[in-house]
Amino acid sequence: MKIIKIVIDQSIDETGALEEFTWDLFTIVDSAKTLHLHDQGIPKLGTRIREGMIVFGKFGKTVYFDENNQPTSLELHTLSFEKLRAKYGKMWKDTSIYATKDMEGTIVNAYVENVENRLRGVVEIDVDSMGSD
Repeated sequence: MKIIKIVIDQSIDETGALEEFTWDLFTIVDSAKTLHLHDQGIPKLGTRIREGMIVFGKFGKTVYFDENNQPTSLELHTLSFEKLRAKYGKMWKDTSIYATKDMEGTIVNAYVENVENRLRGVVEIDVDSMGSD
């Protein structure tokens, strides 16, 4: 068993606020790419991570963020991802961490902790597990 540990701290976004750790990247990432994530943006235990998958889901606001121009519930449920992204996507920046080839494996531990008033995400991947398919 070879375990790699990935640690990510919240950063400050373009507006001076902390990034959000989440699975809900609605207007910037297709929701089909976040199904393996818990609400805090970390993968569920046992998830088989492959190159290109999200290891940490997170986003920050951009200078285009407008609190008064948010997608309505009706838009969220009726517009396609492409239309939502075109209309609202520039307000957020995808700062998620995506798996590289050397991160492929099975999630054996994942959690979020508070360190000095910021969130820290920790993910441990058994990279040897991919050879046993």
